[in-house]
Amino acid sequence: MSKKVKVIVKKDYLNIGKKNTIIHLSRGYVFNYLLPEGIVEVATSNKLKHLSMFNLIKEEKVKESEIKSINLHKNLTLLKKITLSKKIGENNLIFGSVNEKEVLNQINKYTNIFLEKKQIKIPEIKKIGIFNIEINLSNDKLCYLQLNIHPSNI
Repeated sequence: MSKKVKVIVKKDYLNIGKKNTIIHLSRGYVFNYLLPEGIVEVATSNKLKHLSMFNLIKEEKVKESEIKSINLHKNLTLLKKITLSKKIGENNLIFGSVNEKEVLNQINKYTNIFLEKKQIKIPEIKKIGIFNIEINLSNDKLCYLQLNIHPSNI
């Protein structure tokens, strides 16, 4: 009888490892604590095949989203700038503020790209002028666009 058992971690656990990793642990620790708590499961050949299949699907999704973000970046860099017209009052201050929805509508109007509000980061804009906005395409890919605010009541 071997002293170590091959197991698959089902939950992130500080002392053992991250979810879906395969490790070897002592039999007593596995059968007396980890299995009853639902932290690990014994690694059988079918469960290992199942895990590898899910890992392949996950890798394909990552590659697909990476390609999608690259194409999105190309389309947004062609756009370069967005122009909005706002009503102004005294000292070139605009009424209200510029929000993500207005920027999304302009991006959609010119490129037919649908983004989410949480992907766009806009500085607080209270005057007319030129501003930079940041668009988060994926975890570590950012795109910067120029936002021009023009007065509409001149």
